Amino acid sequence: MGDNPVPPRDVPAPPYSSFAPPQESYAPPGPATEQMPLPPQSGYVPAYVPAADGVVSVPEALGYGWNRFRANPFSWIAITLVGFVAYLAVALVVNVGNMTSVPALLLLFLVVSIVIWLLQAAMIRGALFETDGNPPDFQAFFGFTDAGNVLITALIVFVATVVGFVLFVLPAIVIGVLCMFSLHFVIDHNADPFTAIRSSARLVLGNLGTVAVLVLCVAAMTVVAMIPCGLGLLVVGPVTIMAVTFAYRLLTGGRVV
Repeated sequence: MGDNPVPPRDVPAPPYSSFAPPQESYAPPGPATEQMPLPPQSGYVPAYVPAADGVVSVPEALGYGWNRFRANPFSWIAITLVGFVAYLAVALVVNVGNMTSVPALLLLFLVVSIVIWLLQAAMIRGALFETDGNPPDFQAFFGFTDAGNVLITALIVFVATVVGFVLFVLPAIVIGVLCMFSLHFVIDHNADPFTAIRSSARLVLGNLGTVAVLVLCVAAMTVVAMIPCGLGLLVVGPVTIMAVTFAYRLLTGGRVV
């Protein structure tokens, strides 16, 4: 043996088979072109998926509402104008008719409330169409068949909110937030009024941080939109209702296109 021994050339290489991954779990490599990802097909739209921790990004929800509004502005402005026309009609009746009797005012208030609730339901239906990737035309907003459950649910929430307002302002706000997804459950899942209200309350309480931020943003945008004679509501109304519906769909584990 010398100072610089040379290893014999006929020594076999050490075995490494014990470290090799099982070959049966790997498909044999194909041509280079087969390993490249295929481009999306024409008309492909990626879907949003709910976050693993149930958190929905409020800026993303508002951005979604804005993008969907830009893609289908005329239908959304038309349905929002229905609300403006209803408001002007009521103001005209009150001013021209000089209505002062309590029964007449109560009847008018009931009619206005029914119109508002149905209009809100129509916009929620349109927003659900948007999240399904089917931008609605004007007629599609009014295609729901569960108007009875819509009105009963809205009436229950309204009465509870009024009672909370009489007791103190804060309970009314809490009731309104807890019930903010009630009509979504009625229209999207054909739930009965009490099931819809319970489902909404559970959904809000389970995602209180996200819902609180969303409500504050929607309230702030609505206040700002009302400054120029309420004209900003033609845009802010559709954007916020689609943002709320976006959050509803993801928080319930649904798919949004």
